[in-house]
Amino acid sequence: MSLATGTVTAASLQSVTVAVDRNIGCSPCAGGTGCGLGPVLSMFSRRNRVVRLPVPPDLELSVGDRIRFHTRTDRVVLLALAGYGWPLAGITSGAALMHLAAPAAGDAATVVGALLGLGGAGLLTRLARNGDGVADLVDSITRLPG
Repeated sequence: MSLATGTVTAASLQSVTVAVDRNIGCSPCAGGTGCGLGPVLSMFSRRNRVVRLPVPPDLELSVGDRIRFHTRTDRVVLLALAGYGWPLAGITSGAALMHLAAPAAGDAATVVGALLGLGGAGLLTRLARNGDGVADLVDSITRLPG
């Protein structure tokens, strides 16, 4: 189960706004035995990314509270696909398209196509990350001690 921590910056009865810490990932990732998706996602995350999350009815949060939220287990596969699949697809398709478009240019064109494909995949990842669909990824929210 992936998790993230953050600080509540605004709170109401229905939702909280959270400045998310840069370190994200699951406990195996933190121990160096996981898939490594946490560091990959950290490369694409802004420092102190702000998200709005729904508040569970049994939890009262106020500004300044530190929280931990867990993502739904079934969504980890989608995050891995975005973290690994999009760049791989971009590199492969970019190299193939450039090789088909300029076969006489040789390996240099293929490498340029792969780099362009990787850049396109990075752009798609950044655009997808800016969506408001974070709330449906959250499984649970807990207040951290302190």
